[in-house]
Amino acid sequence: MHHPCTHTRPFVPWLLVVAATVAPAAGLSAPPSAGPDASFSSAQDLGELRRDLTDRYENKRRSAVRKLAEMGTEEAWFLVLGALEDPDAQVADEAQLQLANAGAPRVQAALLGREGLENKQPLVRMRVAELLGRSQGSIASADLLRAAGDKEPKVRRMALWSLERALTASRLTFSKEDRDRGALVAIAEKDRDASVRGAALFALAAWKDSGRSVPELQALLADGARSKGAEMRAAAAALLGKHGGPGGEALAIQLSRDESVAVRSAALAALVPLGTRAGAGALVDCLESEPHIRLRRRAAAGLERLSGLRGRLDPRPFRDWHSKLPEDWKAEDVDRSVELERGDTVASLYGLPILSDNFAVLIDMSGSMWNPKDGVVPKTLVDLEVGKLLRSLEETTRFNLMPYATEPTRIWERTDLATKRNVSRAVEWFEQNRLSGKGNLWDALELALEDPGVDTLVLFTDGAPTGGPHWNLHLISALIAERNRYAGLVIDVVLTENGDNKRLWRGIAESTGGLYTEVKS
Repeated sequence: MHHPCTHTRPFVPWLLVVAATVAPAAGLSAPPSAGPDASFSSAQDLGELRRDLTDRYENKRRSAVRKLAEMGTEEAWFLVLGALEDPDAQVADEAQLQLANAGAPRVQAALLGREGLENKQPLVRMRVAELLGRSQGSIASADLLRAAGDKEPKVRRMALWSLERALTASRLTFSKEDRDRGALVAIAEKDRDASVRGAALFALAAWKDSGRSVPELQALLADGARSKGAEMRAAAAALLGKHGGPGGEALAIQLSRDESVAVRSAALAALVPLGTRAGAGALVDCLESEPHIRLRRRAAAGLERLSGLRGRLDPRPFRDWHSKLPEDWKAEDVDRSVELERGDTVASLYGLPILSDNFAVLIDMSGSMWNPKDGVVPKTLVDLEVGKLLRSLEETTRFNLMPYATEPTRIWERTDLATKRNVSRAVEWFEQNRLSGKGNLWDALELALEDPGVDTLVLFTDGAPTGGPHWNLHLISALIAERNRYAGLVIDVVLTENGDNKRLWRGIAESTGGLYTEVKS
């Protein structure tokens, strides 16, 4: 949440000399200073912006990054490159977003060297691996595959995501296509991290979608469906319908009964567009036996799309409809829109219905949560709303509370049942919680992802992350979409009425199948 900038620690003045000391990449020499034709005002502006990059206030440093990008000279871009190491997320995020537009060849080369993909800081390497997928220029597959060998799994996954995006946008260049495809296949087969192997599957699917041959893909997806890693199974489930070949649908149906919520969610989503009798039967089975009500709602929505019926959460009309379908049936209107089934849910947060029985509530405790309005501290009003929500839950519901500020916290490591004892304990715990500081949304999301049983995050915020490794909501929105391919979470958003980024928050919620509402603050 927004709050006055009170940053007082001295800022390390490494940016004062970065334009003269950027480490060369592949023989790259230090960038030149402004040439003899440069105007005095341009040189003066550059000097002022260089000084601004060492200012104690992060908003001034971020402004300098933006102005340097607008200036667009090679020397200015090298200063932006150095800002990737800024300790404040709003500065580094700005640099990450702007560098996707850097057209200077030597700056692009430097992104591949010690100031970028070979930087000592994993977060910087991850930023560069991500931004290469958004840049407008071409990128060599060999460079992204080299980054996909990084020792940090998150960097490897970002590099593969960028390879996938560059391939989809026809910006990927190859030295030897067969060799590069073979490298991707090896990652999908052998990487130690299941989400990285899953990212390789997504990249190979994009490879095939671009019109290239990927003879290994069907076998890889079949192996992925049997993987011990849930992220790999989720990736396989998402791709089996389109790329799994003759046995793909059967494997997707099998994964719709997987032990992992994320995998089941991905499989259900993949079965609907196939529009077959077998897939519809799996959706009916889910509606009858799925333990998570959120996934039953998804199955019901899928069946309504396929059948045109309005069966809500009652499986009987869908079972009757399915029993009469011929074996070779194909849906005629898979893309028809349906309204999400809400049922008779009574639990809500500020009027937003809770459509899950296994969820976590993330509450932004920064900034305005503690700023009195008309003599009332907003936190006391939020206490009342949280108490009403928890007391309205059925005892079979599992929930967690996760307030966050500079650091996130939670009442339990895993969701727990909404028994009277647990509800009373949670209400008291939250009322006594005095967490404050910057709004570190990203680490709160990462913490929530540690619980594989959660299918829904309910996020209460005034809309502006201000702390943690990521601050810019445009960037966070893209990163959530990438991360959620392996988690399958629904994100519901409660935004205070005067909150920022309303369009982006609504987009985040709706893209995950979630709900969005605004409340007075």
